[in-house]
Amino acid sequence: MNVMLLRVLVLSASLPGVPKSGADVNAFVPKGWAIEQRVNGDLDGDATPDAVLVLLQASQGEDSNPNSRQRALVVLRGKAGGFELLGTNVGLVACFQCLGVKGGDGEPQITIEKRVLVVSQFGGSRDAYGATHRFRLEKNGLRLIGVDHSSGDALTGASALRSENLLNGAVVVETQPAQVDESGEPVKTPKAKTSKRSKVAVKPLPALEDVSEYGSN
Repeated sequence: MNVMLLRVLVLSASLPGVPKSGADVNAFVPKGWAIEQRVNGDLDGDATPDAVLVLLQASQGEDSNPNSRQRALVVLRGKAGGFELLGTNVGLVACFQCLGVKGGDGEPQITIEKRVLVVSQFGGSRDAYGATHRFRLEKNGLRLIGVDHSSGDALTGASALRSENLLNGAVVVETQPAQVDESGEPVKTPKAKTSKRSKVAVKPLPALEDVSEYGSN
């Protein structure tokens, strides 16, 4: 079977009701949301820690669909006396329990590495899929500078990875053909893993609030 990246795409948006500045991170949590994850790090190169929040919508009651609980990203710059808002996003990270068996409850992995915000997600069952988005603080705000998409078949061992550098247009596609067939028998003449490099046109870097990936149905 062909390995395909399975995604539920939604339109992205900024999170309404978030102030431009506040004394602590709780000031940036709108009514009906709660902090699920907080990551501290350095996004701007100064001595004051910045913060990234993953917010989760509160449950709407015992009879509500848990998959309707969205997540949001809130990115904050630390400053004397508190924080200022760098950007928000609803639509990039998956809603609660929306990434299949392998995705668990769907909470993303957030890290800050060398002043780059890295957002990674993984899910699926037999057909696995994942995405990693990298954002950097530019003069015009937080911008997407790179994205990886992966997919795989847990039965056959087939997999694919596409990695794109939005700064220079470099694209790397790695493909691992199936190692076993649909009945679980080893492929008689398995093909080797391949890697192809190409270039795409460099475009303006997308803002955080404009990047979509996983969302609720």
